[in-house]
Amino acid sequence: MAMAALRSRRHTIPDDHTSTLWQTSGFEVTGVRSQRVSADPDDPESDSVLLQQQVVRHVQGIDEHPPRLRWTIDTAAPAGPRGERWGDTHFARSLAAALERSGQNVSVDSRDARHRPSRDHDDVVLVLRGLDLVEPHPTALNMQWIISHPDLVSMAELKSFDSVYAASLSWPAQSVATGDCPSNPCCSAPIRASSTPDRGVPDTGPAVLFVGNSRGVFRQAVRTALAADADLTVHGADWDEFLDPATVASSGVPNDEVGALYASAGIVLNDHHVDMRRDSFLSNRLFDAAACGARIATDPVSGLHETFGDLVQPFHDESDLTRLITSPYAAFPDNETRRARALQIIAQHTFDQRAARLVEDAVTALRGRERRPSRSSR
Repeated sequence: MAMAALRSRRHTIPDDHTSTLWQTSGFEVTGVRSQRVSADPDDPESDSVLLQQQVVRHVQGIDEHPPRLRWTIDTAAPAGPRGERWGDTHFARSLAAALERSGQNVSVDSRDARHRPSRDHDDVVLVLRGLDLVEPHPTALNMQWIISHPDLVSMAELKSFDSVYAASLSWPAQSVATGDCPSNPCCSAPIRASSTPDRGVPDTGPAVLFVGNSRGVFRQAVRTALAADADLTVHGADWDEFLDPATVASSGVPNDEVGALYASAGIVLNDHHVDMRRDSFLSNRLFDAAACGARIATDPVSGLHETFGDLVQPFHDESDLTRLITSPYAAFPDNETRRARALQIIAQHTFDQRAARLVEDAVTALRGRERRPSRSSR
């Protein structure tokens, strides 16, 4: 009716490119339906308008070059300000940006958005497996990347996904040996773009630095640093019951400023959950700090030296840590060597590399589905 009124008054009506726009995103318009939208759904007398909505379906098959898929990255992080403190949120956004650079359409969902109806249009749902068990989507290609808490993952869960990845050197091989995992290449943790050795001048920042939330426990790295009488600076939330307020510099650091802290610190501390340490799930913090050329002290995990060389040193107790944090830091390489090693690590562990691998695997799997005969043709 609104369009008819405009035409009757001889207004020029712009061309409707809706169908073309849908088509460029991999959909075709199959019809139109009307929906009345009210200013107040609970008041039948409130103002309302009648909107036209296109009925669409996604075009079957991958016929563009390079392939362009619709992805959702599912995270366990909550929505809103609280979710901004979760590493999963920033991991997902960095991965999404890398996928978009490769030509993909990507959405990042917090756990609160997990059941949105528009997920039915996705080609791929990639679950960043943390604390939450996520049921695979009935029509999408379901991929899972286990970045933490491997003890929460069951055999049945692994088998329900089309592809499974893990941020571990040893865990995927164990899954293959037991037949638990349908597909388990190893994707170790990639590095955020803001982590480089040029972000700060070495030894101009905190003497001993820990960036992380307490997670409701007195974390091993922080507890051991206090026992070692370290000159400790902590950035993170929920430390009130464990630390003197003078030790906590902030409740959190903006994601793009963390690299500057790592690059300028004397020593960066790290620790792992017990199951991550046992199964060699290397913390993202290790990769980000190593990319900044930092000296890193962490709890012992297999694969440290193979991945980071001498940039990362393990400690078992406060005497070990005291040795590592005491200047002139004899256990670590000099500044120039650390910088060179940081650049090597960056070259080997980028989100763009991980995104390229995921896209290749997804396209291969989806094209395999296209070639599979339907039930009606058998």
